[in-house]
Amino acid sequence: MRRILITLCLLVLPGIGFATDIQPESGTWSGEVTFDSQTGCPAEMVGQMKQARQGYTGQQITFPDPFGPAVFKDIDPNFTWQKIAPNIWEGIFSDVQQTAIGTMTVVSKSIMVIIAPDQINQLADLTVDLPQSMATSMGMATTTCLVRSTVYHKRTGP
Repeated sequence: MRRILITLCLLVLPGIGFATDIQPESGTWSGEVTFDSQTGCPAEMVGQMKQARQGYTGQQITFPDPFGPAVFKDIDPNFTWQKIAPNIWEGIFSDVQQTAIGTMTVVSKSIMVIIAPDQINQLADLTVDLPQSMATSMGMATTTCLVRSTVYHKRTGP
């Protein structure tokens, strides 16, 4: 909980953070995923999302200097990132697919915050908008499903 509060403070009040960019240290990193909430999603869909994003352990990462989140391409392969403040990056990925019963849209937005040279927090929203008939067949009250999660990236070794 403390990690979430620190991250939120940095997002809401960036002036209390660091005035200059923090350079993450290269080495072995792990990422712990916490699913914070979901709205409008059937249990089976949430289960599939959790299976698709389980985190990672023991990954050797060499960070570019200056830092850029594209280094996490193996974890978030299709994101387009933009720096929005010192130590804060916003990423977005959007996929629109035409199905036989209508358009399905998946949008993933992430805010990545460099907390320290050995800690990066990432807040993520995944929104899925399904065709009405598909949403109805899955028992959804609306066509939109939102899952919020946090990834705690931590350097675990050299």
